[in-house]
Amino acid sequence: MTKLPHPKQGYNEMWRRSAYDSLESLAILFENPRTHTGKGYRQAKDAVAGCAKCGDQKKKNEYTPSQWSKGAGKCICIECSEEAPRLTADALEQHNRVKIKDENKSLERRQFNCPTCPKEGRGKHVFFKRVPKMKPICKCPKCKKIKDDCERLYPIPKGEEKGYGKIYVTSS
Repeated sequence: MTKLPHPKQGYNEMWRRSAYDSLESLAILFENPRTHTGKGYRQAKDAVAGCAKCGDQKKKNEYTPSQWSKGAGKCICIECSEEAPRLTADALEQHNRVKIKDENKSLERRQFNCPTCPKEGRGKHVFFKRVPKMKPICKCPKCKKIKDDCERLYPIPKGEEKGYGKIYVTSS
């Protein structure tokens, strides 16, 4: 990308990959930016991008949609992507790590008690919240609205949790 000063509009950007063939044609463009080269107009059907592996300039239909969206210099053409192995030991190991990580994210409902709310005059604040089993920590919703540096709360131990509930008994 090149920035050129315009007499009335200030700086403009000249963004064209194939607007010049050599340094001489680039020098001509810098002398007179309004020089018509006929190369700056782009159409979607003629769009090309360089493959990151083989370096060849290829058209859009020679890439998968997800690879094309990565942009020039980062996308890999269909031919190069087929050469690469689909599943490696490292990829499988990474997949297993993510799977174990997701299993640890299961949630449970726990009771919390905010010690700051009564001191600040907001009244006793006991609340339930769904938190991860592996790390049941949260912040008080009332304190969080008022100040940014709210302290983390740990849940009340499971045997000491109290509260109201409904019990439905069916007679048989």
